[in-house]
This record gives sequence, structure tokens and C-alpha cells, in this order.
Amino acid sequence: MLRFFALLPLLLAACEPTPSPPVLTSPPEVQLPATVKRLEPEAAAAWIQAHPQAVVLDVREDWEIAKEGRIAGALWADYLNDERFAQATGSIDPATPCLIYCTLGGRSALAAEKLVARGFKELSLLDGGWEGWLRAGKPVQKP
Repeated sequence: MLRFFALLPLLLAACEPTPSPPVLTSPPEVQLPATVKRLEPEAAAAWIQAHPQAVVLDVREDWEIAKEGRIAGALWADYLNDERFAQATGSIDPATPCLIYCTLGGRSALAAEKLVARGFKELSLLDGGWEGWLRAGKPVQKP
């Protein structure tokens, strides 16, 4: 019985819950060149209309698109899947203007960082991401 009480502090310590990883509440800080523009939903919708040859990149995961829809004509380039992202963006001419969006803006900034490193010159980010697009009442293409 004495052994049990001697081991009790060790047993209790082993039962303590492990701390959960921190939850990101804002997009990670990414240093992008000044040439990468941030467009509010109104300006982004006008930009899409004014640039019919441009590429709109949706860098969300497939389940997000299936659940919520997308901007009409957007090319799926899942940022979290390196192979899919490389495949989807590999055939785009770096001189082509691109508008990039994700849910809030974190993945789109990271995607822009990768594309800048590959020589893309005319990149824009949808400020507020998909959530901002929806709040602004912009059109949605359902799957």
C-alpha cells in the first residue's frame, strides 16, 4: 500500500492533459513585395471583369469548395497539397495576372509568396478572402 502512495504523484502527473497546440486566429505574417496588391471584394469583382485573361486561383481545400462554392471560373490550386498546387500553377505563364483567395487570407498570402519566388509579377490577393467575398454579397458558383 505504501508503494501505491509513493507512486500516486507520478500516476497523477501522467494523467494531466497535454497542452493543445496554439490555434491561429490571424493569418501568418508574410513579407510580400509591394507589387502584390490586396483588393477588397468590390475591387476584386471589378478586377475580374476588367481582366478576362487573368487567372483566379482558389487555394482552399476541395471540401471547402464542395461545401461553400467558389468564384465562377476559379482554378483550384489547393495550397495545402504541394503536388496539386504545383500541378495547378505549373502551366500558368508568370506574366499572367492572378487573383488569389482562400478562406480568410493566410493561405493566399503564402501561395503568393511561392508564386513570387517562381517569378510571377502581377499578383493580387482577395482581402478578407472567401469570407469577405460572401459578406460583400458577391456571386457564388455552387458545385
